[in-house]
Amino acid sequence: MIVRRQNNRFGQATQRHSWFGIAAVCLLAAAIIGGPFLWPLSSVSMQQDELGLTATKDRTYIPHPGPSLPGLSSLNGSAENSRLMAHTPSDTSQTGHTLQPLVPAPLSTFSHLHITTTWFWVGEPADADNAYISNVPSSWDSQWQAHYGGPDAPSNRSGYYPAGFTPRENPFYFALPYTDIADNSQRKSSASNCPLKNSSSKYSWCKNAWIAIRHGDRIAYAQWEDTGPYATDDTVYVFGTANPINTFDAKAGLDVSPAVRDYLNLQDVDAVDWVFVSQTSVPNGPWQNIITTSLGDNTIN
Repeated sequence: MIVRRQNNRFGQATQRHSWFGIAAVCLLAAAIIGGPFLWPLSSVSMQQDELGLTATKDRTYIPHPGPSLPGLSSLNGSAENSRLMAHTPSDTSQTGHTLQPLVPAPLSTFSHLHITTTWFWVGEPADADNAYISNVPSSWDSQWQAHYGGPDAPSNRSGYYPAGFTPRENPFYFALPYTDIADNSQRKSSASNCPLKNSSSKYSWCKNAWIAIRHGDRIAYAQWEDTGPYATDDTVYVFGTANPINTFDAKAGLDVSPAVRDYLNLQDVDAVDWVFVSQTSVPNGPWQNIITTSLGDNTIN
């Protein structure tokens, strides 16, 4: 007997329910037959996280493969392979703040870990906060502020630059507690560890050297432009594995500029990892817009 469709609401609903029943049976059969094959796939499904990292459903981050920086300097200045991830900000303009988080580099690529870090600036006056040490000059340049173009005021900024002028030297700079030139204007024997060792140069073998600085998921690059904090001959820390000898105030082992502070989102006292890197391994970024090449005026006799 042929049952014809009834042209009323009850008949339409009955037909829809029949189709829904058939569809449900098909889905149940597919789940029973194909489930063992589909479940593993669904359990490891990936999504693109807002930080640019691939994350599993349980929020475990999986680093993206990134370019290696082949020029990490060892203590004697030679290059070694690394997996320090390069980072190219989406905005490399002079004052841009557009930043892209990156995958943290492996611990093995950083020689100095969890180093207490503070910040300082070109033109910082001598006061109780810095043990009355003026930063108008540096250890290697008696006219540091003049050559920079003015004071690098930390509270009045235009992007990574001081407000009011474009610096003539790299605003991404740092200080470590070592200088290769002694007070008697002789080269220290420990200077053989300096990244820019050059036996034909009478100038500092430290000034303008580069390091990578990591804080959380960010890495900045900066040039060595002064000594400190509060020490000038901490060889075993700067070129070795010892802790900083500084016992003053926060007992910091690294001072960084306002630009580095802002890029890494550092607090007044914070902790970072750092390592010497060769200039050729420094990736594009705001630290490349102005590179310091001046040699200063502190020379050996």
